[in-house]
Amino acid sequence: MKKIVVKRFLAHFNLLPLVEQLNFYRQKFKNKESNKAFKKNNPDVKLPPDFYIYETFQLNYEKFYTNGIPTAEWLVDHVSEFKKLENSRILDWGCGTGRILRHLPIIAGNTNEYFGCDYNPKYVK
Repeated sequence: MKKIVVKRFLAHFNLLPLVEQLNFYRQKFKNKESNKAFKKNNPDVKLPPDFYIYETFQLNYEKFYTNGIPTAEWLVDHVSEFKKLENSRILDWGCGTGRILRHLPIIAGNTNEYFGCDYNPKYVK
C-alpha cells in the first residue's frame, strides 16, 4: 500500500523518471565490480546497453546471462513435447533484450531459425 502512495506522489510531481535514473545508477554502482569481472571473464559475450538490462531484468551481467539458460531449457522441454525442434522457425514474442532467446540455438539446436520481437523497438535490432 505504501509503495502505491509513494508512486502516485512521485507521478503527481513528475518525479518518476528522476527516481528511475537514480535507481539505475544505484544498481550500476552496486554491481560495478561484479560486472567488470564478468566482462573480463567473458569477453565474447555481447550484452545490451546497461539501461536496457536494468529496465528488463536487473543490472547484474552474470545473472542476466546465466538466468536465461534454465528458462530457455524449460521452454525447449515444454515445446518439445508438442513439436520436434528441428528446421523450425521460432519466435520469442516479447523477447525484451533477448535474455532467453540468446540461449535457444545452443539448447534447441542451430538447425532452427530464431526471431525475437518486442513492443519496445529499442530492444530489438
